[in-house]
Amino acid sequence: MIIWSLMMNILLINPNCSTGIISGLADRKKWHYYDPIDLYEGLELARQMTFQTVFVRIDSCDKDRFSSLKKVKSLQKDVPIVAVLSVDCGLERARAWQSGASFCLTEPLNQHELELAASIALRQHARPNSSTIRIGDIELDIDRGSVHVAGKEINFSRKEFLVLEKLIVSKGKIVSRDQLLNHIYTYDEYPDAKIIDVFIFKIRSKLKAFANREGAITTYRGAGYKMAG
Repeated sequence: MIIWSLMMNILLINPNCSTGIISGLADRKKWHYYDPIDLYEGLELARQMTFQTVFVRIDSCDKDRFSSLKKVKSLQKDVPIVAVLSVDCGLERARAWQSGASFCLTEPLNQHELELAASIALRQHARPNSSTIRIGDIELDIDRGSVHVAGKEINFSRKEFLVLEKLIVSKGKIVSRDQLLNHIYTYDEYPDAKIIDVFIFKIRSKLKAFANREGAITTYRGAGYKMAG
């Protein structure tokens, strides 16, 4: 088994084009960055994993805008939450703090302010010893980069592991090739989208050879892949 260096787990809820600066910071800092497809997947991640910091974007046009922050806080009680507000308003900041935010930033995000808030938040939260996610009899240990299926450990490359991880946290949903590419490559890498097919083939082969789980991943032609529950 290969053990990779430990990485900080960062989660972003309700992302938009203005929050790309957060993923850029995560890449530079070598943090493990999670950018879920939607709020449902984000809450599933918050339910299954432990994060060191969570960013929640608050859109002032949304009447129920603080509900996602409250839901995340209920799942990540001891984790610092950075609220990213779409407007600079004292009332919005007060409501964010009341809803569980530890810090409040305002769009457009300032690089220095963002990095400072993230660093302080990370220092406030000690990293747990282990962070695992599961689906059926498949278990991934994020910290160690290990995969167990029905109690058997299977060796995956780093990229294979990340593809499997993305499919598992998106269980029941189709994940496109672009979404998988964005999850496993940094912004300055430009791989051919067909490389995802290669990773899927290798993952299926290993699941079949070692745990008789070839059918765990379904292909949806022209759309992507989905992990069975």
